[in-house]
Amino acid sequence: MSLLRQIMQQLGERVRSGTAGGSADTAADSAGAQPAGADPAQLKACSDGMLLYEWEWLERRLEQPGLDPEHRADLRRWLSLLRDELQARSLSPIRPPGPLQEACHAWQVNDPEIRRLWSFH
Repeated sequence: MSLLRQIMQQLGERVRSGTAGGSADTAADSAGAQPAGADPAQLKACSDGMLLYEWEWLERRLEQPGLDPEHRADLRRWLSLLRDELQARSLSPIRPPGPLQEACHAWQVNDPEIRRLWSFH
């Protein structure tokens, strides 16, 4: 099982148990993009700023050379779920207002300056 699947299964379990609230603290070990184990509730729990950050983060990940095909497909499926959530909120990707924490999904970001620049709530 890929690391990505394991992480997303853990995330799904947290969301189902009510312990995932969309903050960096509750999902610090929940990186990944595996939609089969993903729960769209994770995206619904994100603030608008977090969704926009996540979009940029995924776009950059997809641009990385050398991604294995399975990982790339997982990222694209997660991006599709994210696109649906953005549309549901009438949001569209924006020019990045600040840097990314490259190794972190939006809900994992713990840098207060990045959280402020991206309007995380």
